[in-house]
Amino acid sequence: MATETADVDRLLAHVEATLPREGWTEWPGGWKGQSELALLDAVFSISARYGAEDTGVRSVVKAYRDRDGAPGVDDLRTLAGFDPQALVDLLQNRQQVSGRLKAEAVVEAARKLVAAGGTSSETVDAEQHRQAYTSVHGLGKQTWNYFCMLLGRPQVKADRMVVRFVEQALDRTPTPDEANRLVHAVAERLVVPPTDLDHAIWSATRVASREEDT
Repeated sequence: MATETADVDRLLAHVEATLPREGWTEWPGGWKGQSELALLDAVFSISARYGAEDTGVRSVVKAYRDRDGAPGVDDLRTLAGFDPQALVDLLQNRQQVSGRLKAEAVVEAARKLVAAGGTSSETVDAEQHRQAYTSVHGLGKQTWNYFCMLLGRPQVKADRMVVRFVEQALDRTPTPDEANRLVHAVAERLVVPPTDLDHAIWSATRVASREEDT
């Protein structure tokens, strides 16, 4: 406990020294009330570029949202009813996660969430339905956290950018779960939503990474 408290202190000091509040950009907001788009975004963003409107993850979301005869985007039973290959054809995306098509993982996740009672943005529960999602091969806790964040839940996605930022503060590499806990704790100290702090960290670390590559 004492060690984690010290780590929170170090991360808080690092946030205050490197992320002045006036430099924070607004969290884009995800897909509140649009569970189908949130699930597609969460899975297809794994090791992928978010892209512009017609590229990357955004093109996947657009292709699904704008498809002919779309009944809406907040009923996971619709995604669960897709044939995986039909979803691949619709999205025109054959990216894989853990050796399988991401579209297959999306359909399986939708089916398992629906079977567990999570059919929409209102009924998906961050605690109750985690196991249904993470039981899908290739999908883990961090993308579950991101899915919940996209639905508007206060969450942290401890991806490589966030882990890297926490590593700089602690001078050691934390696990994603540890980074998640520490960012939550610092957000509580700062009295800000953890999602806002996550986005500030992610944005600043991405900019720094780009500068290092130039």
